[in-house]
Amino acid sequence: MFVTDVRFKNEAEWIKMNGGFVVNVSREGIGPANHHEHQQSHFYKSLVAYNIHWPTYGEEEINKCDEHVFPVLAHIVQREPKVSVLM
Repeated sequence: MFVTDVRFKNEAEWIKMNGGFVVNVSREGIGPANHHEHQQSHFYKSLVAYNIHWPTYGEEEINKCDEHVFPVLAHIVQREPKVSVLM
């Protein structure tokens, strides 16, 4: 499961408590949307397991994001225990 918008410490704690990893994705030149979001980020930063930082890509270059994301995903998958699929 992916939670794509974590803004508060209790949300990050819930993810970790349920066996997940908090991944912070940031882009060059793009900061928090507002002052409140900036303030909240200080509370959950200690819970971030991985940081991904990349430049802003245009639509024609979006596949370049792979080089930033795939290594982190591979590391997460290697750390995760195998889970059987229930049908």
